[in-house]
Amino acid sequence: MDLRALLTTHLKLRHLVIVLAVAEYGSLVRAAEELYLTQPALSRALREAEQAVGASLFERTGRGMVPTPAGAACLEHSKAIVGHLSTLRRRVEELHDPDAGLVQDTSRSRL
Repeated sequence: MDLRALLTTHLKLRHLVIVLAVAEYGSLVRAAEELYLTQPALSRALREAEQAVGASLFERTGRGMVPTPAGAACLEHSKAIVGHLSTLRRRVEELHDPDAGLVQDTSRSRL
């Protein structure tokens, strides 16, 4: 993995969240409302994400925003990245408060 190249990328976590929201709501206006952003700010961030990825991520249709093939790939990886970050946050919280973790079955004896 080229860590130096990752430092120079312009793709940010907020871009991934915006891509996920646009896909979920199918509309720039609805996604902006849900993220408490203005529609122009969300559009600008989506353009930044497309520039960072190097491809158009959504096609604007009469039925709303539809992911392009590159958008579908970006969505797949965005879900994974955001999911991993959620898991990281939960694990760190569990380290600070072990009682806050998942319930463990202690009835089974370990050999």
